[in-house]
Amino acid sequence: METIPLQPFYCNICTKLDVERQFLDDYRLLGEKIGLSRDEITLLGQKGQPTHCMLQKFKSQKNSCVGRFKNIMEDMDRHDIVTVIDEWISHEWGKENNSAVTLV
Repeated sequence: METIPLQPFYCNICTKLDVERQFLDDYRLLGEKIGLSRDEITLLGQKGQPTHCMLQKFKSQKNSCVGRFKNIMEDMDRHDIVTVIDEWISHEWGKENNSAVTLV
């Protein structure tokens, strides 16, 4: 997750997940999906930026990666966040292709 640039992609993801939604498909479900207890989720929800805190915990897990995070978002039906991840991937792909063209 640390490979996603802070602006605009990472901040956009955190903002979208920080907003509590009726069906709990926000930071609270993310917390469950990454293995946090209800008490941990509640505590992090009382602090500012709960998603950022959860992503820090996610990052420390053995199998954390952008692909796994994207799968979690798909499982949560958070296609808005999957779109942000896909935009970041396209952005990175474009940077790599532009630098490859420059080198040739």
